Amino acid sequence: EQEVPISIVNFLNTQVHKHPTIRSLMVESRSEYLTPEWLETIADGLGNKQLWIAIGFESWNDHYRNHIMGKGETIDRFTKAVARAKNMGIKIFCYCFLKCHGMSEAEAVADTINTIEQLSRLCVDMCSISAAYVPPQFLARPIYNAFHSSQNPFRPPWLRSIIHVLQVLRTKNLGSTRVRLNQFDEGEQLPTNWVSPDPRNHEVCGCADSFYKALSNFREDGNYAHFENLPDTCCKKAWDEEMRAG
Repeated sequence: EQEVPISIVNFLNTQVHKHPTIRSLMVESRSEYLTPEWLETIADGLGNKQLWIAIGFESWNDHYRNHIMGKGETIDRFTKAVARAKNMGIKIFCYCFLKCHGMSEAEAVADTINTIEQLSRLCVDMCSISAAYVPPQFLARPIYNAFHSSQNPFRPPWLRSIIHVLQVLRTKNLGSTRVRLNQFDEGEQLPTNWVSPDPRNHEVCGCADSFYKALSNFREDGNYAHFENLPDTCCKKAWDEEMRAG
């Protein structure tokens, strides 16, 4: 209520409720704000429209979630908030971050898979994978630029890693939890100096376009068939070696 006055919430709820074509409303929040009172206020005002709450949970790993990404989120508080919302018929949407700084490629892949498996056990309705990238003006850009001289470099995830995570999750029993992929570029046109998810050896092999196209098509329709028959070029060997390195 300190961020958005209740009068504004009620006004927006009324507008959504009476709009003839809007079927649902999504709001972003944090678990500490999901009190019974707040949930009842926003849910009741929507009438028969579906309420979604999006939370940037990012990782099931406490160290990466709180000490690296600074989310300040505990699993206990988050779990109770999700249960509270679900009991009221509210759907939960969670952002899951693929490869924060300090993770190896293998650690990043394993962390995202584990995070979504754990969230599925809480009956989270939708998990959206956000793959790390480095916009030109982002604070992490100097870390990326120092890659060749750094002993602890930051690199965005391989395109193969993103596809691998999606394919592994497809084999898991996630119950009713669905998985989607966020935009890499927040919907903007890719600038020439924009850094990935990591194109590394894709540039040499010439397979970047086919990987980006497959991921873009999956984002549109969720069809895993887009990942079939992708080129098995020399970058696959380099990716395998990095994954085995742990």
